[in-house]
Amino acid sequence: MVIKSSASSSLVHFINEKQFTLTEGETLLCQALKQQIPHVHECGGKGLCSTCRVIVEAGLENCSPETEAEREIKSRKNLPSEVRLSCQLRPTGSITVRRLVRDHFDIQLALENGLNPSAKTQPIAIMFCDIRNFTEFSQCHLPYDVTHILNRFFSAMTAAVNMFGGHVDKLLGDGMMVLFGLDEQQRLSPSDQALFAAEQMLKNLQQLNQYYQSVFDHQFQIGIGIDYGYCLLGEFGSAEHRSFTALGQRVNRAARIESLCKTYQTWLLVSDDVRENCQQPHPFTQSMDVHLKGIREATRIWQLCYPIQQQLALAPEAIHADSALSTQDQDMLTQVEALSEVIGSPTIAVAASYQGDQIKLCIGLVRFLEQHQLEFTIPTGHSFNLTDWVTLHLDNRTGVEEYDAELRVFRTSYKGRVQQVKNQNTLIIDCREFSLVHGMSEVLGYRERGYHYPADARPLKNLPTTPLTTMPVISQSEHDNKIGVLITRTPEQPHTTAMAFLSSEEDDIFIISFPSTFKVQQLQKDNRCCFAIDERASFTFENAIDWNYVLIDAEAYEVPLGHPIYEPIKAAFIDKNPWEVGFFANPEVRIYHLKCLGTLFHNN
Repeated sequence: MVIKSSASSSLVHFINEKQFTLTEGETLLCQALKQQIPHVHECGGKGLCSTCRVIVEAGLENCSPETEAEREIKSRKNLPSEVRLSCQLRPTGSITVRRLVRDHFDIQLALENGLNPSAKTQPIAIMFCDIRNFTEFSQCHLPYDVTHILNRFFSAMTAAVNMFGGHVDKLLGDGMMVLFGLDEQQRLSPSDQALFAAEQMLKNLQQLNQYYQSVFDHQFQIGIGIDYGYCLLGEFGSAEHRSFTALGQRVNRAARIESLCKTYQTWLLVSDDVRENCQQPHPFTQSMDVHLKGIREATRIWQLCYPIQQQLALAPEAIHADSALSTQDQDMLTQVEALSEVIGSPTIAVAASYQGDQIKLCIGLVRFLEQHQLEFTIPTGHSFNLTDWVTLHLDNRTGVEEYDAELRVFRTSYKGRVQQVKNQNTLIIDCREFSLVHGMSEVLGYRERGYHYPADARPLKNLPTTPLTTMPVISQSEHDNKIGVLITRTPEQPHTTAMAFLSSEEDDIFIISFPSTFKVQQLQKDNRCCFAIDERASFTFENAIDWNYVLIDAEAYEVPLGHPIYEPIKAAFIDKNPWEVGFFANPEVRIYHLKCLGTLFHNN
């Protein structure tokens, strides 16, 4: 475009500032800056912000038509027709305008920035990393010891970040914020950089923990959350102190995803956008739709599983602040190589599978074979076929006569496929996937090669409020029960979870949990469920009559805070399960009512 002076000597007048001769073809912003008018233009004059807006007080007919960028911003800001963006406006004749963003601070910024933008938008991956339970640790150790530990931690984590082209944006007490994708010439995508760095951070932490254990008799765990998308990048702050950082919703989402690691008892969670941006293979496992604070739409997040996780797993600090494992427990956990070592063989299991639209439940005897394969015997017979999917809840408490507070509890929701039907009572089941949990930590995991948690597009819905209006009569016969197992409807095959519970004489069940947990979200997608209650008075393999469970068909409801039965249920729940009192200290905890639709007293 050729720029020339107007032959008609048209004038541009900035009210209370300056008047000068129009240069045709140039934007109003460029002309103002050439005249040393300190015109604010935060995006660099690219039509990406509204800071250069002016009000046209005369000569509106001499304004060029609005550009598409200008129309979009004016629509979003609901600006009237006489307000224009000076970076998009090219006057064709005399015009009188007044700047709308102008004070001493604005003027100083404009003079410092000139024609250069102070920020830009760019797609990046944002990582937040946090040390679990560090506050409790720091309160029990000398300040310089804490400093020493943090310095070694940040040094090791930064080395992993640098290895994959990341930028440590800031240190946040016992955590850090990291940006990936700032260098657009990198061979890897920002998400690949972040995930490879996360894996390396976990490896570095394993080495650190060997040192921490020997010197401080303590090991640390971390939580990492990653999101990917467009952020505002630039130097922000005052003239005396400015620093480079990223701003925007993606930064907030990454921080909130990291905080969910406590809830989901894992060390790494990423958004679906991270997964979509990856160009390299990564061990994604299962996905969950969650509602992050301040974000209206549901966010899909993914878990990942690396082999090294068998020795490093998370416990949720918000619930169990004193959950650090003893040295004896740590030694035990690192030695677990097979389910049979801690679950016991034989053992009794609750099994669930889909039969049409219904969940089929049965109780049987499990014997472990090689390669996580197992033999499942159902004394009353079965109707399974080859390749049927079946989920078994395995728990070492099924082999215990009396409850022992010192018992190290191991449990898993074992998902498998019927590989062989030996006879009308016995199946051979190949393992598809399991996660063996001790306390709140995964200590052994397996996933069949090529297996990915199936996509789940079912929307989350709020659970209906309990239909109960008065406190039910609570059953007094189940205070010593060993196990309650919740069975939820997940894709392809059910999922099982061991739960503390309270039951009524009408066989309604009450449980407590958090809305963001996997099991509650499955109930929000389909509130039909089942619950299995261990009723056995004694435990013998020889006498099948003692395999005594109540199997309940149910629908899930919520008992909201302030409901007439909330406080009575809470008091009764704590009375039965006093070790769960800590849950109620968390404002996010919820009480759920599993309304009994029918029961089967199962004495195989």
